[in-house]
Amino acid sequence: MSAATLIASAVGILILIITAYVVMGGTITLVDTVTASQKALTERQVDLIHTRIEITGASADDILNQVFLDVENTGSETVTGLDGMAVLLLHNGEPIYYTNSSGAWWYRISPDTVHPNQLDPDEVMNLSVTYTGDTPTWVKVVTENGVYDSAYL
Repeated sequence: MSAATLIASAVGILILIITAYVVMGGTITLVDTVTASQKALTERQVDLIHTRIEITGASADDILNQVFLDVENTGSETVTGLDGMAVLLLHNGEPIYYTNSSGAWWYRISPDTVHPNQLDPDEVMNLSVTYTGDTPTWVKVVTENGVYDSAYL
């Protein structure tokens, strides 16, 4: 009788130890994941705070059906992911989104010596957008991380 009680107690203690080990392992993994997520969010917010763009020139050519923009990086962060940028044109009160993946716009950066194909601070990107329909009256350029500027044409 006493041996059965002793074995049951040992099994109970073993199950408690295993359960504590599993719970602690899960807790440590959870804390690790939350910490990494918080760090990534903080880094993204810091990038967002230091990112600024300004449309310094905007014009539309009715014959070529193109909008020409000069977009300057006035912040202290390099704008990367230019292919992920979006351009919004307002045609007769209707917004139309243009992305680089659709081939509706292209760019040239001047000067582009430090980080090729990235908009470094104080660099200017000449952006050309081909549109259809009526001449747009307003334009908005949005970077990949959500920073934007707008201008009337």
